[in-house]
Amino acid sequence: MPITRRSKPFTFSNGSQITLWEANWDLAMLRDEIASSARADKAKLNGKGDPVLLYFQEEIYSYLAGCSVPAPALEESFRLSDEDLDAWYEAAREVNPGLFSDAETAQQVVTFGDGSQITVLSANRPSVLRRLSRLDAQVSQEAPSENIRTETFRVLYYPKLAACSIGDVPSPQEARVDWPEAELNHWYEAVYAVNPEWFKPLEQIAEQNQARAQKAEKKRKRRPAKSSSS
Repeated sequence: MPITRRSKPFTFSNGSQITLWEANWDLAMLRDEIASSARADKAKLNGKGDPVLLYFQEEIYSYLAGCSVPAPALEESFRLSDEDLDAWYEAAREVNPGLFSDAETAQQVVTFGDGSQITVLSANRPSVLRRLSRLDAQVSQEAPSENIRTETFRVLYYPKLAACSIGDVPSPQEARVDWPEAELNHWYEAVYAVNPEWFKPLEQIAEQNQARAQKAEKKRKRRPAKSSSS
C-alpha cells in the first residue's frame, strides 16, 4: 500500500479556502525558507523593522504556511482575527501532529468581586503568542520606570498576564494600583495554572533572591559589634 499524506480542507471566516497538508520535503523546505527570511530581515534591519511581524513570520507563519496550499500571504495572515488564526493552527496541528505541540489548548474563566470576568487562554495558541509579542514590543518602546517594583510588574508580569487573557482585562496602571491585591492574585493564580511555564522561571528567581537576602541577613546578625574606645 502506498504511503499517503494526510490533508484537510479549511475555510476562513471570509470564505477563502485552503487545504492543510501533512508536510513533505518541499513544504518543510518552504517552512525553513520563511523562517530564515525573517531572521535575515531582522539582522539586516538591525532593530528598525516591525519586531512583531518578524516574530510572527518566524515563529507562527512559517509553520502554518509551510503546510497550507495555497498559503495566504504574510501580511494577510498577520491581520487575521484571533479566531481565524487559532482555528487555522488547530487544523494544521490535526494534519501534522508531529510538527506542532500536543499540549491541550486549555482555558479558565476568572470571575472577580464586581462580576467582571477574564478568560485565561493557553499559551499554546498563536493568537496568544502574537499578543505577547505586541505587548513586549510596546513595553520596549516605553520609558522605563525608576521604581524597581513598578518596572518588574510592567516588564515581567503584566505582558504575560494580559497576553493570555481576554475579557475585562485591566490596563497596567489599573492592575498594579487600582486592583486589590486579592483580585490581582486571583488573576495571577489562574494564569499560572494555565501557563505555568511562563512564570516558573520568575518564581525561581524570586526564591533565589529571597534566599540570598535571608543568608545575608543571618551573616549580618552573626557579625560581632565593633567595640568603641573611651
